[in-house]
Amino acid sequence: MNNKKLIILIVIILILVGSFATYKILSSKVKNINLDNIASLVGNEYSVVFVGDMDSNAKTNIKNLRTKFDAKVYKMDVSNDELNEYLNATLSTSVTEETKPYYILYVEGKIKGIITNEISNDNFEEYVKKYFYNEIPSSEAKYTTPTNFDDFDDILNSGNLTVSVFGSNTCSYCKLLEPVINKVVEEKNIDIYYINSSTMDSLLYSKIINLDLKIPAECTKANQETTLTKGFATPMTLVIQNGKTVGCIKGYYSYNEYVSKLQDLKVLKED
Repeated sequence: MNNKKLIILIVIILILVGSFATYKILSSKVKNINLDNIASLVGNEYSVVFVGDMDSNAKTNIKNLRTKFDAKVYKMDVSNDELNEYLNATLSTSVTEETKPYYILYVEGKIKGIITNEISNDNFEEYVKKYFYNEIPSSEAKYTTPTNFDDFDDILNSGNLTVSVFGSNTCSYCKLLEPVINKVVEEKNIDIYYINSSTMDSLLYSKIINLDLKIPAECTKANQETTLTKGFATPMTLVIQNGKTVGCIKGYYSYNEYVSKLQDLKVLKED
């Protein structure tokens, strides 16, 4: 390669590097929006509107929102009175000056929740997952996650009706059901055990599955009785007494529907 061609190649590389660097700088800026154009900008899958001072913590959180959650992030300067009027119309909630900064999280144009400075930075991503993916933060989980096989086996073999829900983080309907069972535990004062294959210790999960609990025909695709070891659709709710399945709920149901199903199975008394 002669010197002229080498110089041209170097110039092209420098232009490309410069263009990429410029793009990164420009794309790292947070676009300012207002209440008039907010609806037209938050229609993509995941969006966040930031309100407050852009300190180092906010910059870190915004970077994570973009890189880990692929969210569009905007900044809005607005008075608390104006913002509360907007929030009350959609969430029936309000914020105070003391809770700044806060992040308003949207999924496909709808407000799903607000993260304020009352949530520590250590728990920030848990709350993003709560509003984006319906994953319950550990600090808000009311259901029980088994941690010891022998203890859980004793519970299943007790004379009491025990509700166990099998799910995973890769199952969209499991994510929808998770806040439902959380609310049932809190409001109906019962124990529900959530066996999440995505987060539970693999050995413990394997031992629970190998109990080979029966899945009644009404909760299977083929309408034929089967067992856990033969595979099953999630979410799957099994009601167990004395180590045997006495009832089941297949799939996702809303809170009221799920409560009604538990009443039919005699886990809950009718109101």
